[in-house]
Amino acid sequence: MTKYNTSPPIWFVDVEGGGRVELSTDDLQSQLRFQKRCIDTLNSMPPVMKNDAWQMMVQTLLENVNIIDAPRDASPQGLLVEYLEKFCTQRAQAKTKEEILLGKPFLESGMHHFRMSDFLSYLERNKFREFKQQQIASILKTECGAEHRFFNIKGKGLNLWVIPEVTHEALNLDIPKDIQPAPY
Repeated sequence: MTKYNTSPPIWFVDVEGGGRVELSTDDLQSQLRFQKRCIDTLNSMPPVMKNDAWQMMVQTLLENVNIIDAPRDASPQGLLVEYLEKFCTQRAQAKTKEEILLGKPFLESGMHHFRMSDFLSYLERNKFREFKQQQIASILKTECGAEHRFFNIKGKGLNLWVIPEVTHEALNLDIPKDIQPAPY
């Protein structure tokens, strides 16, 4: 058995005489769901065993599981953080704090400022619908160090989110010095 360590995890089990089947945790816990996945994937139907024997077999497989860690952006949380970084750095940036009212993120003193509603609109435009607003707020706080603050801009009270500046290290590409332009 192999566990691809995403959120939620993906399990791969080698079935005797059949091949490899991809499973969710629910598929692994339920013998009938496991059987259905085998039918769908391998065109075979393993016989049902007693529940105690099934649980013991799964436990034995879990004790010897091969875990493959997934890259950060392979999880919904990682993808959300990536979208936040793009929202703050790759779109039109506010030049003044007042432009936050136009839906733009604003960078000041090493901190990105933005309205949650603008970020949610950005996620919707990118068809990212994995989390509800409360879950997004929690992930922003825990994964990105975001803070919620109240600002007064042009006489209007605004609830803004603030995260530390997203910096990308410059790419250091080694370009050979002896490259000559091709003659025309």
